[in-house]
Amino acid sequence: MKTKSGGCLFLALQLCLGAWTLQAQQLLDVDFGIGVASHKKGFAAAGQTSTDFWNLYSRDDGMGGYRTYGVLTNLLWADGSPTAISLTVSNAPGAWGTGSPDPMFATYLYPFNRGNIQVTLSGTPPSTYDVYLYGHGATDRENGIFTLVSGSAQYGPKFTATVPGWNTTNWVEGQQYVVFKNVQVAAGQPLVIIVAPGSAGEAVINGLQLVEQPTTVASADLIDVQFTAAQNWAFTNKVGFAAIGQSATDYWNVYSRDDGLGGFRQNGQVPDLKYVDGRDSYVNLSVSNAPGFWYTSDPDPMMAGYLYPLGGGTNISIQLIGLSAGTYAFYVYAHGLPDQQNGIIDLQSGSTDYGQKATTTSHGWNTAPWQEGIQYVLFQNVNVANNSPVIVTVMPGAGNLAALNGMQILAATNPASSSPVVRTLPASYTAGVPLTVTLQANPPPTTSAYAVQDGPPAGWAVSAISNNGAYDSANNLVKFGPFTDAQPRTLTYVVTPPPGTTAVGHFTGIASFDGGDSLIGGDADLAPGLYHPADFNPSDWTITIDKLTAYGAAWKRGDTWPLPPNPIPISYVTRAAFLWKGGEVYRYDSSITNAPFFWVNVPQPQIHTTGTKSHRLMRLATSTAQGQAVAALAAQYQPGQPLPVSINVTPDPDIAAYAVEDQLPAGWQATSISSGGTYDAISGKVKWGPYFDSTARTLIYQANPASGAVGPAEFTGVASFDGANVAIGGERVATWGGLALPALSAINRGLRSGRFD
Repeated sequence: MKTKSGGCLFLALQLCLGAWTLQAQQLLDVDFGIGVASHKKGFAAAGQTSTDFWNLYSRDDGMGGYRTYGVLTNLLWADGSPTAISLTVSNAPGAWGTGSPDPMFATYLYPFNRGNIQVTLSGTPPSTYDVYLYGHGATDRENGIFTLVSGSAQYGPKFTATVPGWNTTNWVEGQQYVVFKNVQVAAGQPLVIIVAPGSAGEAVINGLQLVEQPTTVASADLIDVQFTAAQNWAFTNKVGFAAIGQSATDYWNVYSRDDGLGGFRQNGQVPDLKYVDGRDSYVNLSVSNAPGFWYTSDPDPMMAGYLYPLGGGTNISIQLIGLSAGTYAFYVYAHGLPDQQNGIIDLQSGSTDYGQKATTTSHGWNTAPWQEGIQYVLFQNVNVANNSPVIVTVMPGAGNLAALNGMQILAATNPASSSPVVRTLPASYTAGVPLTVTLQANPPPTTSAYAVQDGPPAGWAVSAISNNGAYDSANNLVKFGPFTDAQPRTLTYVVTPPPGTTAVGHFTGIASFDGGDSLIGGDADLAPGLYHPADFNPSDWTITIDKLTAYGAAWKRGDTWPLPPNPIPISYVTRAAFLWKGGEVYRYDSSITNAPFFWVNVPQPQIHTTGTKSHRLMRLATSTAQGQAVAALAAQYQPGQPLPVSINVTPDPDIAAYAVEDQLPAGWQATSISSGGTYDAISGKVKWGPYFDSTARTLIYQANPASGAVGPAEFTGVASFDGANVAIGGERVATWGGLALPALSAINRGLRSGRFD
């Protein structure tokens, strides 16, 4: 999608106001609050206009009660147009105010039971989105912790602020809101937002914005070309996205009609076009019959100007030579200033003609989002033989004048699949964990000399280069050779993604044989692996007992684990135990959308058991059986007197592992904890386990009231069975029993004597 943000002055003004203008992108706004309609209009951290529509999810049920589960259907885009998107909210019946002057941020929803809030968006059109989540309560410590899940990808957690300064409408990421960028949503795939309790122990949510982004392509083999007049006073070199792109800094090659001597070129060339990341592509571009230049009213730098023939009714011809063999997609942008000045484009590769396509003659083309048939045409699945020319012909449209603005060339399949050098990558990566890249070189038998250079993702550390290779840090290239023979070689090096890395890493390189270049084939993209956080150092798709106990100990102590999420959820601990007991080897199952259940055991064929045991092991690997936990405590508590708490835990027979945690009232302390349990003073929870069996247990501790405690004391807790959480039931509230007998006796003595010591 195009971003229509106007000139520099307008952009600077928007930045000062703390909001981004997104005039040509789809935008969905949701206010979480009370009542029947949102009072919020216009901008938050993102926005299109001052009248942007905000949908309201209300905790009110319309009958005087509060909804613990609610549904909002047929949401509207910010411009008021309808969508098929629906929203569900679980566990957010509470509402309170922040005192903010912003109508959306002035109210937040929260659970009554201190658990998580879950928001699910369904029916979202498949695309790439930025997701803005607003979460803050009334005090500094009431911040929000957000995790987002889309298909197999998990993002976060991310946090809002716990320090003063958050309660303003100067929107700052990490203060009032968090943003998850470039979230991919597939057709029919829900978008799940999990809001966990923040520093104050309570989950909070105020608002949500969903901003559609331009299509991001994973492959770096993308070439962008802008056709313009580079010496014209109004020229601006395009960067970043058009209909597709990789990043906001994508490089655009420039073909200019200017000859550098004050004249205009009838024909011209651009040798060695660069990819969007700045690498040389060895592709040459030539243009014929495009000496004219004029402006459109489009604010995009590439669409703002166009080339045309000086004589009406004639064609512009473009020739591309040097593309490696493969399948490509060609995006051709063609529109002049008047609505009728559209483009008609023909594409031919080798002997195959892929037909003619046209851009629109309808009004509004220059303010519409990027759309095929509006500003550009798209030729997909274009087969290109090695070094075979591709010819693009731009013909006059309804206005009888050929117009050409830009072009994007995307390698839809790996053009180097038959390369003599093939790259092999692991199935996925973990941030901060080294991995090995293997390049298998098989030069043609007639080769006299060859060399190989490979480019890892920018910012990834390079080490352990084999075969006397070297790292060229200035150009981010790992270089091998030259080798003065035709011997096959296995070339390796190690890369380490920086901590916190979540983007797909792209590798690209070339091999040169006797002066002829070929792209490296094989694996090119490496996505982050969703290892279980307990599977750390090394991350190798196994949960061994040492990893399990280290992870469980960190959970029990309330320590911060090197991999998110933190604090460690109890369900992650028991799921790790489930995987360990189920055979240790596990995998990530992308067909399961909710954590931690998408980590499942991999059957081990070398293990032979009886029929009964084999059946039971299969059930262990897939079971979601649970159990129950029932608490008992006295009906009343006395200040200064410990309150005994017992929890009877009964797992179902097929449970592999379970753990229990119980949340004390604020300020209370726990002592005399049975069964190896511990008290986590940071979270105020008593924790037991994990127990690697299905044995029923009675867990006991003493709860010591906070100094000055009055009123009812509510306990909340959860038992987690193989990763499935079950709320602790039974007796969960103790009422205040008044002052203890010694304190009453002291008061009576004071009343009789008139003295209170």
